Amino acid sequence: MGRDALGVLQYSPDGKVSVHIMGEGYFAYFGDYTVDEAAATVTHHLELCSDPNLVGASHLRNAKFEDGGLTLTGSMRVGEETLDIRVVWEREAD
Repeated sequence: MGRDALGVLQYSPDGKVSVHIMGEGYFAYFGDYTVDEAAATVTHHLELCSDPNLVGASHLRNAKFEDGGLTLTGSMRVGEETLDIRVVWEREAD
């Protein structure tokens, strides 16, 4: 989505995740999430997605808390291409 992309990431206590990213396009999804604290990973299980080809997919992300934010890294297959993903989320001030 580009270096200047903006978005919203929401995790609910009942295990749901919602993501909206806007930049060089728009990408959004909703589903369940699971956390593996020992491996420092989170997996997003997509139930709905702006890209219908990704519905049902599970995306494993390495998760790291740093500099007051959450960095998620991993890879994602889009069509014939595998993309390296790195998203830095900053917590909204209360």
